[in-house]
Amino acid sequence: MEDTGRDLRLSGDAGCAIPDCNRALAIKPDYADALSTRGQAKSKMQDHKAALQDCKEAQRLNPPTLELKKSDWTHLLSYTTVNAAEAEKSLEIAMEGVRGNPDESAQKLRKAIDKAETGGVSPDKVEAAKEQLSIWEQVAAASNRLKSTDTTARKEACKLLGPLGDVMAIPGLDKLLQGEKDRFVRHRAMEALAMIGNAVALPILEKAIKRSEKLEDKAGVGIGQCAKHEINGDWKAIEKLMAGKPGSWVKNACSEALARMKAREPPSAGVE
Repeated sequence: MEDTGRDLRLSGDAGCAIPDCNRALAIKPDYADALSTRGQAKSKMQDHKAALQDCKEAQRLNPPTLELKKSDWTHLLSYTTVNAAEAEKSLEIAMEGVRGNPDESAQKLRKAIDKAETGGVSPDKVEAAKEQLSIWEQVAAASNRLKSTDTTARKEACKLLGPLGDVMAIPGLDKLLQGEKDRFVRHRAMEALAMIGNAVALPILEKAIKRSEKLEDKAGVGIGQCAKHEINGDWKAIEKLMAGKPGSWVKNACSEALARMKAREPPSAGVE
């Protein structure tokens, strides 16, 4: 059975070699050749840490025979010999991301996390990085949907990007607003920028407001203005906008903006 696993590994089918070796090891746990083969297959699957564990255990179980096969696995040591300070620095750099590119940011952070886990970086820092990675992966997926030819898909993508609150989404929303023909999608994109709440979005919204004026999209103008006020933290301006008795779309956008602003306020100190 292990020979089958080795054949599969040598043929490039590492994914099938691993379960075949697992079955062999279930019958004979100290089967060194099966451990060695599984380790090399895991390495091909980029699971280098587990691969090294298997190969080291195989070497321990059968030193004379496997001494000749050291060249098959000693390269894995380079994946696990990681300086903790270097790994932490790499993680910090990766956490900064690649501006405007959630896909590349996620790829680099994923590699930095692997290095950090191997290098013994604080579990809290690794966990925080994994949370950021999850956000960037979601931003990347939703940003790709902004390019869809389906109007509903673009609108839903905007609805997803806003609550994620990550600046990586801003370039994609900016590009969409420059050419989007559907006013409902434009409205959602402006609301998403408001939820992200970064000042970088202010000039983007200003352009979107001017475009809405040209397209005679009064609701778009109001929603864009509301978004700007929310980013600036100007709740009085939003209340003034609502006092002008706008249409329901603008009114709803303003109400939601005020609710978000209130939720972000620090809790008031209790009276003792």
